[in-house]
Order: sequence, then C-alpha cells, then structure tokens
Amino acid sequence: MARVPRKVPCLWTYWELGLDLGSGHSIERRRLFSDIVQALGWPSGSLVFWPMSQADERGLTLRDDCFWEGVRLVQPHSIVCFGEQAFQALFPDRPCRYGWFDLKECSCLFIPGPADMLPDNRQAKQIVWQALRELKPLTTG
Repeated sequence: MARVPRKVPCLWTYWELGLDLGSGHSIERRRLFSDIVQALGWPSGSLVFWPMSQADERGLTLRDDCFWEGVRLVQPHSIVCFGEQAFQALFPDRPCRYGWFDLKECSCLFIPGPADMLPDNRQAKQIVWQALRELKPLTTG
C-alpha cells in the first residue's frame, strides 16, 4: 500500500484520473499533466493527484467518499479541479464557471480539463497555465 502524503499544499483531480492510475491510462493525459507539472517547476511535495472516480465494468464511477477522505488525509489548502465533469461530480449544485469556489477546509479552483486541452486547444491551455501560475505562490509559501 502506498504511503499517503500529509499536508500537501495543493491537491489536483480530474474525472479520468481513476483510469490514469490504472491499466486504462491515457498516455496523452499522463504526458499533458507531466508537462504541466514540469513546466511549473513547483518544489517536490507541492501537489498530489487524488482521484474522484474509480474504473469498473460500467466505465468510471464517482467515489466522492474516497475523494473527500483523501482531502481529509492530505489537508490541502487548495484543490485544483480539472474539467466540467469532475467539477459537476464534486459540486452538482454550483454553476460551471472557471474560477475559485470556497469550501470548508480549503478553496477549489475549477479550470479546463484534459479533454478540453487535448489534442492542442491553446485557449484552454492558456486558461490553465495562467491560473496555475497565479497559484504558485500559494503552494510554496
């Protein structure tokens, strides 16, 4: 069993992460997120990926119980939620608009997801890049 990091400043999630952590992963999504993390240059331990979905025979199923348990364990001060499907799964009663949403323990930043950015949607990538660059000071201090 993998060790769960504690008190990581920033937790990232997206709907397909449940697939990408297993055998159904997308090389394109993995490369996209690897490139983003590398380009940001945040210090090691600044972020953790945590899934909200689990792959099963029907595809992906929301596991908000596991997600919120992960949030409780990791104790991030911010969650970055990539993509509308992920946002709607976590916040079904909130409007889908990019930006910040307040939670009890932390804040959530909703930005375009991998399906929005791939194969090469420069407008979506620019929204993501700008939002994450502005978040950087929060993750390091």
